This record gives sequence, structure tokens and C-alpha cells, in this order.
Amino acid sequence: PRAYKTGAAYFLLAKSLGAAAKAYVIVLLLHTLLFQGWSVPFVVTTVVFVFLIWNYTRQSGIKTLVWTDAFQTIALVVALVWIIVSFSKALGFNFSEVFTQIKASPYSQLLETADWQSKQHVVKQFFSGVFIALVMTGLDQDMIQKNRTISTLKHSQKNMYWYGFGFIPLNLLFLTLGALMLLFARQRGLSLPTTSDEILPMLATGGYLPMTATLLFALGVVSASFSSADSSLTALTTSFCI
Repeated sequence: PRAYKTGAAYFLLAKSLGAAAKAYVIVLLLHTLLFQGWSVPFVVTTVVFVFLIWNYTRQSGIKTLVWTDAFQTIALVVALVWIIVSFSKALGFNFSEVFTQIKASPYSQLLETADWQSKQHVVKQFFSGVFIALVMTGLDQDMIQKNRTISTLKHSQKNMYWYGFGFIPLNLLFLTLGALMLLFARQRGLSLPTTSDEILPMLATGGYLPMTATLLFALGVVSASFSSADSSLTALTTSFCI
């Protein structure tokens, strides 16, 4: 029981801090993109954001979560594909040229084997992947709660397999977008922010993309943030009550 409570206490602390940090970044981005122009205070934006998540999550708990997460994932993927198409057009690439140009660039390297100091070294990445999978499928209530609500063990296992395979095309899309953004910045002679997380917001809000793509970017960001925050909320509730 002591180990159980210690693990739960660390989970509550880490998940609260992690969810708060993610929510802060997303609310700040939404406030800058939209609500700041309407002179809405940052505090009001934050309160509305948290209230919306709390309100729809409390209606049906995990059931609401599954349906909203499905919708949010679709919105995120649509936004991602649309932005990739927008950057491809801005660069003057057709579908086949996108992959040709990325392959010819330094951004297509899949494995780092030479520089042991690099965080992307293949050995470090391998063990990182092993431990991340262990945490996600065995230790993190936030990640495993949906699997635990499935009616049978077989269906739960099937869900985990599909969840794992689903990351492959999605990660390839994100990597494609990252390479295209760097190629776009190099072509236009843009100076990029030091933090890689700030590159897409800078390009999306700097007039380099069509308004539709910018709006879809905002929708994708909102979808990702709501999906992260609502699952954290139910996980924290479960861990606290039990």
C-alpha cells in the first residue's frame, strides 16, 4: 500500500504539472492568435478553456473522452495534411517532388549512428522507445485508461496494437511537415526561432500560409490540447478517488 500510494502521489504531481504546462502553452497560443485581438483578458481565456474541458468531460467521463478524442484526432490529421499541401504549393512542389526534395535534403536521415553525443543516436532512441512503450502501456493511467474500459482483454490488446501501428503514418506526416517548413524557411531566407516548437506558429501566423490553413492549424492545436487535457483530467480523477 505504501508503494501504491507513493506511485499515485508522484503520478498526481507529475500529471498536474505536465497538463498545466501543456494547457498554458496552448491557451497562450490561442490568446495570441484570436482573443487578444478582441481585447479579452488572458485570465478569461484560460478560465473558459478549462471550463469547457471540465464541462464535457464530467457529462459521461471516459465515454465522452473516446468520442471527443476521435473527433479531435480527425481534426488534427486534416489540419496536418492541409498545412503540408499548403507548404508544398508555396514551395512549388507536386506530390512526387515533395518526397524527392526531402530525400535530397539533410532532413531525410533516419538513423544517427556516428555522433554518440546526439540525443538522436540510434541506441539511445531504441532504449527510449522501449521505456516509453513500457510507461505508456503499463504505468500511465492517462494512457491506459481507455484500454482498461474495453469490454474484453482480446479487444483491448487489439486496440493497443492498432494504436501502436497508427503512430507510424502520423509520425511520417509530422516529419514531412517539419522538413517542408525547414525547406520553406531556407528558400525564403527566414531566420527561425531557436526553439523548434515555435517554428510552425511563426510561419502560420506570419502570413506565409493561406487563411484556411492558418485556421485549420488553430483548430488542430485546439484539438490536440483538448485531447491532452481532458484525458489528464479523467486520469487524475480516477487516481485521486481510488
